[in-house]
Amino acid sequence: VLQVPASLSLFGSRIIGSRGSGVQVFNADAAIEGCQIAQTTPTEQNQAGDGVVVWARDGTATATISATRIENSTRSAIANFGARVALGDVELVCQALDIDGENVGDVDFVFEELGDNRCGCPAPDDRCRVVSSGFSLPDSVTPLSDDP
Repeated sequence: VLQVPASLSLFGSRIIGSRGSGVQVFNADAAIEGCQIAQTTPTEQNQAGDGVVVWARDGTATATISATRIENSTRSAIANFGARVALGDVELVCQALDIDGENVGDVDFVFEELGDNRCGCPAPDDRCRVVSSGFSLPDSVTPLSDDP
């Protein structure tokens, strides 16, 4: 049986006012380009508040984020849990943390710098820094319901 990971191509989209995460990539490959992700807040259970979450649990996950602006996320613009994330021409504006990376078991997080990334508040006029804040890996992905 050939198992192919899921993939996401998100282009020219605006994701505003999400709860938990704006975009979540779980054991999949994603390309996010020309998007605006803004005002991501925690869930009612006070979970996360990250613009983009990329995480690998018992699998692999990758994301390439380019020509995208992520702003006003409660926790971080980008949270990477044991995944590989490439960033190019990205603006990260006014979050508590711009970029967070966490290892998952013995799998290291990886960020690839493609150039022209800017971070800061109120304007993105500084270089971006990766920190490891000890964020916990989400417990699970809540499946979508078929109920109306």
